[in-house]
Amino acid sequence: MKRTRCVFVAVIFSLATFITPRADVKAEAKGKPIELRISSWMPAKSVDTAIAETWIKMVEERTGGRVHFTLYTAGALGSMKDQYDLVIRGVADLAFHTLSNNPGRHPISEVLHLPFVIPSSEVGGKVFWQLYQEFPEIRAEFMEVKVIGLGTIDTWNFHTLRKPIHKMEDLKGLKFRVPGGIASEAVKALGAVPVGIPVPELYLALQKGVVDGTVMGWEGVKSFKIYELLKYYTDVGGFTTLTQGFFMNKDSFNRLPKDIQKIIGEELGTRWWAEQKGKLFHDKWAEEGRALARKHGGTIYYLPPEEKKRWVEKILPIRDEWVRKMEAKGVSGRRILNRALELVEKYK
Repeated sequence: MKRTRCVFVAVIFSLATFITPRADVKAEAKGKPIELRISSWMPAKSVDTAIAETWIKMVEERTGGRVHFTLYTAGALGSMKDQYDLVIRGVADLAFHTLSNNPGRHPISEVLHLPFVIPSSEVGGKVFWQLYQEFPEIRAEFMEVKVIGLGTIDTWNFHTLRKPIHKMEDLKGLKFRVPGGIASEAVKALGAVPVGIPVPELYLALQKGVVDGTVMGWEGVKSFKIYELLKYYTDVGGFTTLTQGFFMNKDSFNRLPKDIQKIIGEELGTRWWAEQKGKLFHDKWAEEGRALARKHGGTIYYLPPEEKKRWVEKILPIRDEWVRKMEAKGVSGRRILNRALELVEKYK
């Protein structure tokens, strides 16, 4: 009996050690860097990884090597839907998390998922951070973690295998991969058929003809190598986007020295994400996706303003439905949406 109890205690101690956040100020006293673990579900060669590597280099240089990061990619610490919880539990000190991977968990922040609200990732980062500061109901959606950065990925467009999309009628009956939620509703409103496929399975689905195309940003075209298969790309000018955050375990953050907290949490945290990360997304990684599409024989078509206006008018009821759902929960959805649109005009 005693032996069984000892084994049980040892197992519990081992588990506790594993899930305890790894930020350790005592390491500094011993002349060693503070070790932190970053998790991402995205592949090693992806935009998320490029963001992480850029950020890690800046922080390690800014702190003079007092902080050292280990980056775990391709879901090594947990699947794409688990990234937020990995931070809460302390399995990872920090994680990149795309909010749509947990549908309905951050419903107010999904205001930025509404069609034709966010025109670019550069604008999206500034708008998201401003909304977070202004609305306590948005801040309440992230109470379990320390927010290091908030933003959006680059805006999505329509990419197809065999049929070019030049007008709304060209979408009719075509099957497009979407992640679900608001994007699915918008695709359906335009006459296409939304198909829910996890993005790691998209390449095979396109290869087998399970879908006719995908709704995705230019950086996704690069990250998931679908430029090898696609032939037609229609840039519609901000169809929709996904909100994304960089989150840290609260205990891990609180254990850091105050000067490092300022660097990670402000200078290279919320400030960098709002002002620089979205710009890199838009100017660098999205452009690389376009270049790869052209290099592999793809044709890019830019939706004319008069045709885009038709698309916007068609999906406006989706915005109203989101407002109705929010206000049924006691959230001032109309005020939040209107403020988001005001901020877009300010920052674009």
